[in-house]
Amino acid sequence: MGFLITKIFDFFSGSKNNFKILILGIQNAGKTSILYRLSLGQFVKTTPTIGSNVEEINHQNVKMQAWDLGGQEKMRSVWDVYYLNSDAIIYVIDSNDFENFEESKNQFYLLLKNEALKNAVLLIFANKQDLITSKKIPDLIQIYDFDKIKDHIWHIQPCSALTGEGLEVGIKWLSDQLTGRTNFPKNPYIVNESNDNNVNNTTEGNKVNTDNSSGNINSGNRSDGLEMKKNNSENNNNNREDNIVKKEEKKSE
Repeated sequence: MGFLITKIFDFFSGSKNNFKILILGIQNAGKTSILYRLSLGQFVKTTPTIGSNVEEINHQNVKMQAWDLGGQEKMRSVWDVYYLNSDAIIYVIDSNDFENFEESKNQFYLLLKNEALKNAVLLIFANKQDLITSKKIPDLIQIYDFDKIKDHIWHIQPCSALTGEGLEVGIKWLSDQLTGRTNFPKNPYIVNESNDNNVNNTTEGNKVNTDNSSGNINSGNRSDGLEMKKNNSENNNNNREDNIVKKEEKKSE
C-alpha cells in the first residue's frame, strides 16, 4: 500500500523524472502491443482495448506513466478526458493499413488542435515495419503531412511491436526530449537505428534517390558515352584519312 501511495505521490507531485504520456491511434494500430513491449519487454498477444490500459515505462531513471486508450471510433470521443497534464503523445500508425490512413490522419490532426496538448511532445511510431508491404517513412511523412507540423516537437520512428525493433530508439528520443537531455533539432526523425539525420537532410537524400530513379544521372552518363563514341569516330576518320594520304603518296612514287 505504501509503495502505491509513493508512486501516486511521485506522479502527481510533478517530479522532473515522472511524466504522463498517452498512447493513441485508431483501432488495430498496435498500441497495446507496443505498451507491453516497452513495459514488460516482451510481445503480448492482445485484444481490442475497451477503455484504457496503464503501465509504467522506465528508461534511464525516467518514469513514464503510459495510458493506452482504446482506438475504436466510439472510444475516441473520450480521449480528451485524459489530455490534461499530458507531457507527450505516442501516436501509433499501422504502416500497412492503407485503407485507413486518411482516418488515422484526421484523428491525429484533431488531437493536435486540442489546447490541452499544445506543449506535448509527439513521438510517432510507424508500426508493422516488419511487413514488406508497409509504407516506409518518407511515404508516411508525405501521406500524413508531418513535415508541415510547426508547433510541436515531433519524431517519427519505424518500429515493429512484434519484433521490438525500433521501440527502444523511439523511447530514448522521447525520454531525452522530456528531460532536456538532447541536442536534436526540431522535427527530427530516424529512418533506422544507424541514421539520425533530420528531415531536411533526409529529404535531400530522397531527392538524390529520386533523381537516380528518374534516370537524370544516367542521362548524364549516356551523354558522356555518346561523346566518347563521337571522339572515337572522329579519331577513326582521321586515321582512315591518314592511311589514304599515305597510299596516294606511295602511288605517286
